[in-house]
Amino acid sequence: MLNVLMSNRTKNWNFRNWKKAIFTCLLSISVSYFSFAQIGRHEQKGNKRFDYFAYGDAISHYEKAGQLSTQGTRNLIECYLKCSQFEKGGELIFDLIGNGESEPADFYTYSCILNQLGQHQKAHRWFEEYATHFPNSGRVASYQAHIKNWDQISQDQGRFRIRKLEFNSQGQEMGLSYAGSKVVFASNKDKIPPIKRRCSWLGQNSMKLYEAEITKGQITSEQRIDKFLGEQMIEGQVGFNRSLTVMAFAKYVQKKHNTVLQIFFAQKNDDGNWGSETPFELNSADYSVCHPYLLGDGKTMYFSSDMPGGFGGADIYKIEKNKRGNWQEPVNLGPVINTEGNEMFPFFHESEDLLFFASDGHLGLGGLDNYVAPIRNSKILDAINVGVPLNSIADDYSLVLDEQMILGHFSSNRNGYDDVYGYDLLEPFDFESNISGVVKDQYGKFVEGVHMVVFDKKNKPVGRIMTNLGGGFSFNVPLNSDYRLTARKLGYYDYELDFETSDKPGLSTLDVEISKQLEVKLSGQVTDAKSGVKINGATIIIMDYFFETTDKVSTNQLGTFEYQVLDKRPDDKLSYQIAISHPEYRSKTLTYNSLITGSGTYHLNKKLNLSLFKIE
Repeated sequence: MLNVLMSNRTKNWNFRNWKKAIFTCLLSISVSYFSFAQIGRHEQKGNKRFDYFAYGDAISHYEKAGQLSTQGTRNLIECYLKCSQFEKGGELIFDLIGNGESEPADFYTYSCILNQLGQHQKAHRWFEEYATHFPNSGRVASYQAHIKNWDQISQDQGRFRIRKLEFNSQGQEMGLSYAGSKVVFASNKDKIPPIKRRCSWLGQNSMKLYEAEITKGQITSEQRIDKFLGEQMIEGQVGFNRSLTVMAFAKYVQKKHNTVLQIFFAQKNDDGNWGSETPFELNSADYSVCHPYLLGDGKTMYFSSDMPGGFGGADIYKIEKNKRGNWQEPVNLGPVINTEGNEMFPFFHESEDLLFFASDGHLGLGGLDNYVAPIRNSKILDAINVGVPLNSIADDYSLVLDEQMILGHFSSNRNGYDDVYGYDLLEPFDFESNISGVVKDQYGKFVEGVHMVVFDKKNKPVGRIMTNLGGGFSFNVPLNSDYRLTARKLGYYDYELDFETSDKPGLSTLDVEISKQLEVKLSGQVTDAKSGVKINGATIIIMDYFFETTDKVSTNQLGTFEYQVLDKRPDDKLSYQIAISHPEYRSKTLTYNSLITGSGTYHLNKKLNLSLFKIE
């Protein structure tokens, strides 16, 4: 599995060798070097071994030191994590927290360790403590969005069936990629170390590329395909174009005082062998680029990098070629995919528009987990943990799926070392919920032609529907999301409903009732107070106390007037100030209050005296 060395001695990510480096970035330990006069002899030796990535040797010196400095303690925690001694690392960081010497990031580290130990509920509590210090963290956003689905993540839902593969050796196999009818993977099976998985990152055997066939679900007929690279160490996953004439791969390159990963391309020669390599334009001595995945046309590539400007750790990027065949600027896939942690091993399923990747930054079971992100209309909808059994408390990564969406492979060190596993997809991925229903009015009659709009939690419209003759409607929206539905039709009151989709696909019913607007009118007749003569041309000013609106009407030859009341529902209260004026009469102001019982005309003369006295 990829080791991400967030070196305490450099700013840069140092991709180097293959054991458990993922926790380096989780520690977020800032280093201050102590003079030899301030620390003991064994801590000095431990620090020296630590600087050379000899974590097992460093542990032996640190453990003999007795009292360690704060930095020495943090180094020892990192050594324990590199060597998969999670219980010891957990005890030490818990003591650090208890002694009041912790930093907020230590809460996240401790949460990760507890996940690796399978203590998920306790891990959640410590993560929530971390979240109080970093509420705007991408990790926190992902956690809060998906924690309600924890049971679906942590329990086998019957979607996958794992197949153990017999080709795995006593060494390491990882990063299987599809190459037409064949597969390509990385392995160091040629040279098995005399002491397996020694806890030092020096002198490890180079990973080599193998091509193989799939026979009855097993990997067979393996043969080396990377001899043109000499003894350089390959890093896992590779990518191919559809015609299998171009291969993208990453390898370790020594630059100045650190080792980085760089991407290269190889062209297949006429003799069927891979020719010389061409470097990727974004290769740098200051950061790593790796895990290339080419789309079929060879003009689009996904890859992972810790280049400046990302969200933290390694991010996944997409890059495309222009018409001249030159790579354009890379595009970071954004906060739905990338977090402060590490996102790696991208694989894009072109026919289904699904991006698979591995991450230690999203809500997971421990270490790296596999995720799938559905992409619709160029928009990434969500990053969804694929759950047990493809994920575990160990590092699970490099998930791929065949074109028919039946068989797939992934890599994992769940048994203590990196192997490739096969799996069967028993149930297809489904990332949307179908919402259907009917619209009726308050009398139970179906209403056609209702304009319905669905808004997401950012108040952006994501769907528009018009009800049919039977008042029916249907639309699809992503799972695990919050929405707002509005329904409008002339002559009806506006309708609004908040709803959320479940974590499981399927059909959901959402019936809607909209009410016809009441036809409410105010009417009256203005007359002479003495003679009873009907007054033509009187001005009626009506002020609504509730809505603070003012309207004006006039009487006709019969001295009558009408006023249309809007936006009122049954049991609403009418409350108006009514001012009556005429040039030949004394003005008067009245107050009218009434309760709406239904549609109809409300005659003011029944409650009010609308007559005016003539000016003499």
